[in-house]
Amino acid sequence: MTAALAANLASDDRALAGAIPIVSHMLGNQGQALLSDDVIARMRGTIDAIAQQLCFLTTGERGDVDVSALGVMLAESGGLINHCYALAVEGALTQQLSVEQGIDPALPALLQELIASRDTNIRQLAMALMASQARFVAGQGHGGAPLFELPIEIFNGVLDVWKVCGANQDNAYLVQKASEIRAQYVEEATRLGLLERLISAVGASAEIISEIETAGLAIFISAIAKSTGQPRDLVALSCQQQQCLRLAIALRATGRSTEANMRQLALLGANISLPLEFNGWDKDQALGVLGASALGTEAKARAVPGNG
Repeated sequence: MTAALAANLASDDRALAGAIPIVSHMLGNQGQALLSDDVIARMRGTIDAIAQQLCFLTTGERGDVDVSALGVMLAESGGLINHCYALAVEGALTQQLSVEQGIDPALPALLQELIASRDTNIRQLAMALMASQARFVAGQGHGGAPLFELPIEIFNGVLDVWKVCGANQDNAYLVQKASEIRAQYVEEATRLGLLERLISAVGASAEIISEIETAGLAIFISAIAKSTGQPRDLVALSCQQQQCLRLAIALRATGRSTEANMRQLALLGANISLPLEFNGWDKDQALGVLGASALGTEAKARAVPGNG
């Protein structure tokens, strides 16, 4: 049974890994989309907004980087595409949960409770996250200022692409501008940084933060990622119906009850049939299958210093 589920997970991993170059191609074309129009529109909007924001920040007397050319180059950046894909899926599902389940996209029940906490640190983190989540919901795929919300490695990668795009300009100028932009970046103040800090403050083992109906999708994704050691983007992508096997295994790895896990899958519209033996897995078995999968192995390799 373990071998069969691992084989199914490997098939899902191959499909997900193969989707990234296809998505990159689709962003540059108006042809029939393999993904929903909403997801593609959200991705394209985020990448265009990053290009526009970066060009605005770097406007100077020595000439500007062409925003259209930069957008095209960013759409070919695998790391950024994967991240924007995950954000688009998260944004679309957040909206879906709001419409179908009445879960507030910016202020779910748990966040309301934490804002009223007597713990000053938790209260301030919860208020900051509420504001950041509201900006994400309002701006995701529709403009906004997403550059300074990127994870640090992707933020640096975007700046590298910008410098390549502006290679016809003076190198000292490019280095200076890149340094000025980096000085404005504060990772722990990003939405993802606030999510991680709040979960650490509340306790990643607290069951309530792994319940979509109370914590909301953003906290849920970050909590599962922290609990299982998976990249957050991978957990977000596993919330799609066609990737729900990975999420089911990840939920099993949290040690929660089968009933609670199936409730989370049902909220996301997942239609999955698991053998009865699956309910007998312990956390280590589930984590072992995740870690041995192709994407799990790749994630561990990236976590090792010196690996790209």
